[in-house]
Amino acid sequence: MVFGGNTKIQKFVLRTSFDSLSVWKAKYAKVNASPFQAFIKTVVKEAAFIDGEIWVFGIDSTNSLDIVTAVEVSMKAYKVKASDIISDVYVKNLNTENENGMENHDRINANKSLYTKTSIALKEAAQKLQVKGTLNLWGV
Repeated sequence: MVFGGNTKIQKFVLRTSFDSLSVWKAKYAKVNASPFQAFIKTVVKEAAFIDGEIWVFGIDSTNSLDIVTAVEVSMKAYKVKASDIISDVYVKNLNTENENGMENHDRINANKSLYTKTSIALKEAAQKLQVKGTLNLWGV
C-alpha cells in the first residue's frame, strides 16, 4: 500500500536496517531469520532472508555506498538488475535515532533532514548503479 491508497506488487523486496543483525534480533526475537554474510567487493554485510525478503543490516540510508551495497546484495540473491530493486523505494520507519526524547519541532526538523539526505543518497546510489529513468520514493 502506498500514498493515495494505491497498491503495487513487488516481486523482489530488499529491506534495510540501520541496526546490526544482533540488535535487530534482540528487538524481534520471535521472527524467523536465515542469516548469511554477504560479500560485495571488499565489503562484508550481515544479511538474512526473513519471510521471503532479503534484509541487509548495518545500512545507513543517508550513505549512497551503503545503499549500493544493499542493492548489490539483493541483486546477487534475486539474480536481477539494480533497477528491479531501486526503481521503487518504499520508506517505512525512517526516523532519526533517539527521536522519542525530542520536542515535536526538533523531531520534525531532524526527520525532515533525514528524509532529504536519504533522497539524495538514493539518487547518488542509482547513478552509481547506472540506473536510468525515474526513481519512485513511496511512504508506507
